[in-house]
Amino acid sequence: MPDYYCFISGLPELSFHSAERQFGLSAFLGQAKPVLDPLHMDWVNRLVMEKGHKSVLNFFTGKESGIVPHLPFETNWFDPENEKIHLLPEYLQNFAAIHRSGTKDLTPGQLEKELTEDYFSFLNSTGNEFIMSWASFNMNIRNYIAAKTWGENEPLKKEELLKGNDFSLKLQEFDTGHKEVQVDWPLAAKIDKILEDTNIHERERSLDRLRWEKIESLNLFNYFSIEVILGYTLKLLIIERWENIDQPEERAEIEGIVNKKVEAHFIHNPFQS
Repeated sequence: MPDYYCFISGLPELSFHSAERQFGLSAFLGQAKPVLDPLHMDWVNRLVMEKGHKSVLNFFTGKESGIVPHLPFETNWFDPENEKIHLLPEYLQNFAAIHRSGTKDLTPGQLEKELTEDYFSFLNSTGNEFIMSWASFNMNIRNYIAAKTWGENEPLKKEELLKGNDFSLKLQEFDTGHKEVQVDWPLAAKIDKILEDTNIHERERSLDRLRWEKIESLNLFNYFSIEVILGYTLKLLIIERWENIDQPEERAEIEGIVNKKVEAHFIHNPFQS
């Protein structure tokens, strides 16, 4: 595996607080592309792709999809007449083919769930332990919150849970407060504490702090490997997300406007813009 000592040693330090950021995703990707092994650049791009899921869903529900910067694809590639459609990642090609065929009639929420399940499977197909651990971690957070939210409505809870790992199966069988869940996933107690906060903005920020801490724990003994670069990509995505949420002019307005923007992120994909 390549040693990326020079590249990593030249990267600026990042802080969870976006106001301290001096280095953006665009600059990072521009520097990374000529340096990284093509396979590793593909892994970086896979992490970035989640930013575009909202636009993909808008495309298939007839809404304005817009342009999302830094994506390795554009939503107009989904047009069957576009010659670039074959350049889409396999999970997006399959998603497009199924829903273009008209064989499924899904609600926007069901579409989002299916796209997210396909995406996690796409991440796991890398075979990289860092990426697979990250995917599992995020799936578990989303599923735990969904199970806690809809726990009294068993049919809806099972409909909302993403499929793909043993923890998902456990949440289908047990209530979130059951010892089988709490013992199996120690992070449950932390999530419970976070969800007690009535401030949606701070609640979501606390969840992203957990994600930041997870990135650091995954790379505790990694120094100049691709895993450090993958973690750096994820941190930049978190910082960018909060820059989009915490626009000064918006925070000066009624708090409800900010909360509405945060609610659009809550439970769903953490890096949607």
